[in-house]
Amino acid sequence: MITLESKADPDEKCLTNLVSALSVYLQELEPSFFTFENKCLRGAFERYIYFDVMAGRRQSLYSLMNLTKAWRDTVQDIALIETYDYFWSQQQKRSVLQKCRAPMLSWGRFAKSMYQSLAHPLFYRRRKTTDISASNPHGFFVTYPRFISFFRPITDVLKESRSRVCYFSESPHALLGHTQNQQSIAWLKNQIWTLRKPSFLPITNLLLPDYLRICSFYFQIYEALKHYKPQTLIFAEGTSHYDELASQAAKALGIKTVRIQSGRAGILHSGYRDMSFDVMLCWSEDFVQRYRAVSPEATYKVVGSPLIDEFVKLKQKNTDEQKCVLIITQPVSKHLTTSDYLQLISVAKKLLDNCEHAEIVVRRHPADKHNGFLILAEQYVGRISLMEEPKHSLADAFSHSICALGFFSTALSEAAACDVIPVILQTRESQSVYPFPEKHNAAILTKNADEAVGCLNHIVTQPEDFVATRQSMRAFSIRFFGPSDGNSLLRIMSELQ
Repeated sequence: MITLESKADPDEKCLTNLVSALSVYLQELEPSFFTFENKCLRGAFERYIYFDVMAGRRQSLYSLMNLTKAWRDTVQDIALIETYDYFWSQQQKRSVLQKCRAPMLSWGRFAKSMYQSLAHPLFYRRRKTTDISASNPHGFFVTYPRFISFFRPITDVLKESRSRVCYFSESPHALLGHTQNQQSIAWLKNQIWTLRKPSFLPITNLLLPDYLRICSFYFQIYEALKHYKPQTLIFAEGTSHYDELASQAAKALGIKTVRIQSGRAGILHSGYRDMSFDVMLCWSEDFVQRYRAVSPEATYKVVGSPLIDEFVKLKQKNTDEQKCVLIITQPVSKHLTTSDYLQLISVAKKLLDNCEHAEIVVRRHPADKHNGFLILAEQYVGRISLMEEPKHSLADAFSHSICALGFFSTALSEAAACDVIPVILQTRESQSVYPFPEKHNAAILTKNADEAVGCLNHIVTQPEDFVATRQSMRAFSIRFFGPSDGNSLLRIMSELQ
């Protein structure tokens, strides 16, 4: 896994502000730089560069800085200057070999994306049946396979009403194996010959292959949407540059864009700035205000969380006592070290050894590649099991659990809303993330493995001691997850018409 080069890297907010400031300055220098097919794609460029840096690939940021060197002398914001100087110094420290490899890596990524597009040309697969409505399909934009499961309650309703469903993605791998029962699938077609190098961008500048990649995808998704003519294009969270490009292409074609909240926007990074969706469906009014502060143009609607609706229905069917400890993992990242992850495994092992009544359910993040819990499940057969997508939904895992342990996952806030006591294992301050369930007394904060084991054991053996915590959890749910009347999905469907 590629990680950031240094623990001293500026935080996400500083990086977001720097990328935005440099992009605005470049647009002032060259007003048409971010324009392709009469659409301003600056938002997509900012997202692309931000997530590249977060993934440890800094070349796109370095290339942007090389185009905007004069910006440094025009700014007075100390935090921005310090962030700029940090990345500039890192660029200067690169070895000769690293500088020589940079062009090959940049153009190599461009070549790979072009090959993938050519290898999977646009096609349309439709179930051979006569009961499908002739109306235009509802389009869903999928950046990760897990969003297939996220959209499933909506697509199930559409199928019941005999409406067509069409998936779009930047990668066929996001769709393969997940859509056998859908009425139609759309992949994207490459039209590389439509691209052209802007006159103001030297061929030696390594932002050029990134520029071509972004413009190429815009053309691909534009052509795909033009071909399939979805009446609505629906997004989950929608923070990637692919989401922004798809949204802009849809708007150019007069297609309504709807973004459904699937995360808690813990950090308002580049992906949340100036979102271009027509409608943004949020869990609660608190989240409406949070998103509107950085993306004011959209129409906002409070719909509640379909997860809570699903959880209530599952609990009505499953009358067994909730007794399992749910462990929610996250992949190793800037804010979560391998040592932190091993602490989570240690908690599970100690709990199983010291609490004979404990049963553990593990839900691994889709990007989590660590095999520690797989090994543990083999050692404690019958006492630890995995409940992962796509076989088990998050609501399904909650319906079997009395409490949930994790670091700073969105799922911990969702656990509080589903009457599952969240226990946070916080190993550093940066793991305290909005909406801060621990600050609302809706989660129990622990600082180390032994403290977490003791807390979990207490909850499992004496759940009656946590009445006050559950009361705070209910208040937290109302504030951040909105109405829990079982009609969230109905409110979403009404906005898609």
